[in-house]
Amino acid sequence: MSFYSGLQETAARLLDQFGQAVAFVRITGGGIDPVTGDDTSTTETMETVGVLRRFPDNLVDGTRIKSTDRELVVRATDLTPEISDTVMVGGEEFQVEEIQTSTPAGTDLVYFVRVRR
Repeated sequence: MSFYSGLQETAARLLDQFGQAVAFVRITGGGIDPVTGDDTSTTETMETVGVLRRFPDNLVDGTRIKSTDRELVVRATDLTPEISDTVMVGGEEFQVEEIQTSTPAGTDLVYFVRVRR
């Protein structure tokens, strides 16, 4: 086991201990039926644990980061977030705006996901 694998396990354990349930919802297929006009899209829901926190006031510029934006920290062992995902946390729905990965030496530790209501 490498040093960073141990850090990955520690990050997952801390998120399990201090985080809350998070559900990523992703449209996985389908579209609009050209004959009926019905939406034939299907969705996939992926559950994990994460910590939702506010951005510090000095980072909120009203353009790139808005006052309603939040940073969601999730473990990298459960899923890979995508920009098109919707996220449910504590009964609130958010849209993924940006994803950053902490990846020292090629080992994904956590994702920092900027989400917006």
